[in-house]
Amino acid sequence: MNMTHFFHTGRRLSAAVVFCLLTLGTVTLHAADSTPAPLCCEEQSQYEAQNEEFSDGLKVEKFIKPPRLRACCAFGHDLRTSISGSAVPVKLDNIVYPDRLGQHSYQRKDLDSEMTGLIYTCRGGVIDLAHIRDYADWTAYLFERIRLVLGSSVIIPLPFEAAEREVVLRPLNVSLSPAERDELALLLAQRISFQLSVWHEIATWYDYRSVPMFSERLSSFSPEDLFSNAVGAELGARALRSGREYNEAMDSALAEMVHQLAPLPNSYTKKTLDAVDGIWWDRTKMLPDMAMVTRRNMDVSDNIKPWIITGKYSPYCAGRDDQPAEMAVPTEGPGGIKLKEQYELRFRVRHEAIPNFIPPDNGKEWIGEDDYPWIIENIRRDVKAMFGPYGDKSGMDTYELGVARQYSSEFDPEMPCGATDKDCKFTRHEEMNGIRIGKIRVAGGNFAGMFFGVTLAEGTTMGGLFNVLSLNSAVAFTDGAISMHVKGAESPVLFFCAMEAEDGSGRKEIDYPFVNPFNVKCVPGSYWGLRLELLELMYLGGDGLDSYGFRPVEAGIVFTPLGNGFTPEFLKRRLLFSLGLTPEIIDTAGTSAAKSLAGYFTVTSEEFFLNDRVNYKLFGSIRDDLTEVRRFNVEGGARLQYNYLWNRRDMRGGDPLHSIISFGVEASVNYWFDSMPSMPSLIKYAQIMPNRDFVPNDWHVSLQGILYVETTIPKLGMF
Repeated sequence: MNMTHFFHTGRRLSAAVVFCLLTLGTVTLHAADSTPAPLCCEEQSQYEAQNEEFSDGLKVEKFIKPPRLRACCAFGHDLRTSISGSAVPVKLDNIVYPDRLGQHSYQRKDLDSEMTGLIYTCRGGVIDLAHIRDYADWTAYLFERIRLVLGSSVIIPLPFEAAEREVVLRPLNVSLSPAERDELALLLAQRISFQLSVWHEIATWYDYRSVPMFSERLSSFSPEDLFSNAVGAELGARALRSGREYNEAMDSALAEMVHQLAPLPNSYTKKTLDAVDGIWWDRTKMLPDMAMVTRRNMDVSDNIKPWIITGKYSPYCAGRDDQPAEMAVPTEGPGGIKLKEQYELRFRVRHEAIPNFIPPDNGKEWIGEDDYPWIIENIRRDVKAMFGPYGDKSGMDTYELGVARQYSSEFDPEMPCGATDKDCKFTRHEEMNGIRIGKIRVAGGNFAGMFFGVTLAEGTTMGGLFNVLSLNSAVAFTDGAISMHVKGAESPVLFFCAMEAEDGSGRKEIDYPFVNPFNVKCVPGSYWGLRLELLELMYLGGDGLDSYGFRPVEAGIVFTPLGNGFTPEFLKRRLLFSLGLTPEIIDTAGTSAAKSLAGYFTVTSEEFFLNDRVNYKLFGSIRDDLTEVRRFNVEGGARLQYNYLWNRRDMRGGDPLHSIISFGVEASVNYWFDSMPSMPSLIKYAQIMPNRDFVPNDWHVSLQGILYVETTIPKLGMF
């Protein structure tokens, strides 16, 4: 979070004095000097002419004062604030509409005209408009300071920020045309502007305060900072190259850049930030608690990459250009001139400003750009100590963090999920979701019975739930009755998928196929879906009385009032209402086959908590034989389950294997009215335990309770 800095101007140096000093050697432009050192004679005339040619409308006096940093923005949205530990009943909404950027104003002459805040973009991640505007202005200011003295050995002082800062320009030993000199000055300004932004992040990490009572550590090296800084330096250069009035040029350049980065609307930006709540930031914290931002981006290379929230966590961008943008920090000027050879940044740190800062032992009285790597590594160690070993990484699961399955030679039973997932939170979430192969269930109960089931494949994604080829069987010890139940395929819900139109209009179009649980390009927030079952068979036998049941297809519509289809929330919490129809055929020994059409209404509620260790499920249904009168079935039940992550070493290679073993208890009740020749609803496998009264007589109630264990082989993997 940037706070304003003030820089006061003083008296001017005369041209004659500067000329004499330039002829003798290095000129120091003191902080009190408010204008660049004027050049002399023929060279001055050349620059005056070039000023009109290169940047029409931009004059030297345009940027007499250095820019002030704008006050904005902590990562997140609807942030709460505390003063001396007491909450303030105000929430800060710092999300900006991408089509309402306001008018740029150097030196913040018109505060109401500018918009500062956060926007999530599909190609640039989160961008901070305040940072962008700040370092665009710094590029403009430095360009005007550098262009008139380029080629001379000059020291340009800068405002204080935890250190006395200055730019030392080196002599230029090559001949350049006026246009090339201006381009070199602009590239130098752009590079130095970005390097100054890095120092700002360093200084605020060590708790430098523009306002003494307010710490800025919470947003030092925030996920969006460095990329936004690089974007700002680039836009400042574009605005200057345009030849237009600077503020107007910045308005155009900023709008064009935001459009190129593919921005999300205000509400979608908030939902995207919600997807990384608890990973990149913590909404339970209040400003200015530095624990609010739990990931820090310290990429200070010459090619800045944004932190992107991947499609499986935020599908809003999946249907757009998903190629991340990269911002290059200039390294070479015209003719291959190495920019770093043309200047040196010096920071003379005041210990009282950042008392916890330990300077590098570089043998100098100042810190320079070359010392950044050493300082950044110290900060990186601090970040990992505070926020864990993945505190400096953008990844949201073990695969994205780059640590999954990399333990062959160093499998540690104390940390089976790797150093970056010490509590196995991410690994457990991966194993609970996605595609699971070979699920096995064993249960006992229902007044002396045993149950066994196996499923070829089971899937849980943000777009729905499904099973493929499940076989369940049971035996009752009391009378030897057995049952067998087979489903070819089952899906409690497959959400309807809508896509954003590719023309950028924001219109939503139905995707084809209109249900696809694996399509990460679907617009999040689906309310409606389909319920499908295919080829359901059941057999119940014993004592010479065999019964067979067949449902070729069961289809219905599903509604969730949570509206969380195709969102990460669906993996944690779901509430589904479904209404549908199914044809049935029942054939019992000694009777003719009964054909009927049954209608049903079901409700299912499920929620996971304690890092997916525990989940509960409530379910109920009403089914009615639509071909007969007064024949219906009501059932309801509850399930409580504990999910244990079983970690073990693969004996062939030493890699860890992970499986979920679930232990649970389930209780249900069935109420039958009239003699209904219909199959049980079989929402849960408890209902397929043998019950000789499954073709019931009048007013029958069946109570069932089981204890069960289920597990899968290691999953294939995606969610």
